[in-house]
Amino acid sequence: MGKLIPFRRVEGAVEELSDEALLSATGQGEQAALGALFDRFHADVYRFVARVAFSTPNDVDDLVQQTFLEVCQAAARFNGRSSVKTWIFGVAVNIARTHARSERRRQAAVGRFGEVPMAEPEQLDAAADRAQALERVARAVDALPYDLRVAYVLCVFEELTAKEAATALDTREGTVWRRVHEARELIRVAITGGSHAP
Repeated sequence: MGKLIPFRRVEGAVEELSDEALLSATGQGEQAALGALFDRFHADVYRFVARVAFSTPNDVDDLVQQTFLEVCQAAARFNGRSSVKTWIFGVAVNIARTHARSERRRQAAVGRFGEVPMAEPEQLDAAADRAQALERVARAVDALPYDLRVAYVLCVFEELTAKEAATALDTREGTVWRRVHEARELIRVAITGGSHAP
């Protein structure tokens, strides 16, 4: 990935400016406004991308940077039908989806050349049962199909409403509910060893 571009910061009391005002200024080429949006939302975007993109921390930094560069380029097209945060998550969804597809292709290519899969971690002792359970949940989330994983992360981890997630994903609210329900069921099956409900 390319070199990170530093964002300038807005001088003064940024907290007095609305998200919409900052995005509008960004659409007019105000780099300081983009810097302020980055300050407000980069932690949310980083957390989201890290959970869905199967990336190293350096890759996640690059994907966050790409997200905000795309926010800068697309800001003038914001139509106000969602919150700015939801709209930025929509941009991040597209960036992460593209990266995840590329990463899957790369891993498949590497796998064809006989890379030995990583060994399972050693069994933890009884005192680490909780950590082990959390790890099983994390693996179950990572194993979800991409569309289910993104909906689950947006609604459960990022606490977006189904309506907000539907806007970010450019789909219907009912589709989000279905994906979250399917994700929960697959996670339950993965961590309990039970069977998938029909």
